Amino acid sequence: MRTIRTITTTCAVVGALLLGGCSALLPEVYGPERGPDGRVAEPTEAAATFLTVGDCFGFTVEGDLARVTIVPCAQSHDWEVIAQGDLTLREEKELGVQNAVSGYCADPFAAFEAANADGAPWQQFLLSEAKRGERTVTVYTCVATVTVPEP
Repeated sequence: MRTIRTITTTCAVVGALLLGGCSALLPEVYGPERGPDGRVAEPTEAAATFLTVGDCFGFTVEGDLARVTIVPCAQSHDWEVIAQGDLTLREEKELGVQNAVSGYCADPFAAFEAANADGAPWQQFLLSEAKRGERTVTVYTCVATVTVPEP
């Protein structure tokens, strides 16, 4: 009886992985489960490094920029990802991280600001590191909001 229960449990887990995808069971490792359009279907708590352009989200814990809850944009949210990319080592050295990121985020923020002219939009930058082959790069994520007052 014990062997049958173990096999049944194992089959259920393997089946869930095959049908639901790894992200459904391990969002901390694989990120949130996304539909064919690249958007999340239901709120998912994850590391901020899993954010992509067009994501809507809120910070999970106030003051912690590393944890977010990514939600479908039709649901209530505070922030949107408006741009994202990698900084080159040259940009970091010549311009400085803050100036380089500000430059990359300027046009996307201007578009966000124009689309939300009735509010008081403002932006924030999230930075992380990622491996790209043999190199480690700085990844910038430009986020904007109209619901959170500027400090």
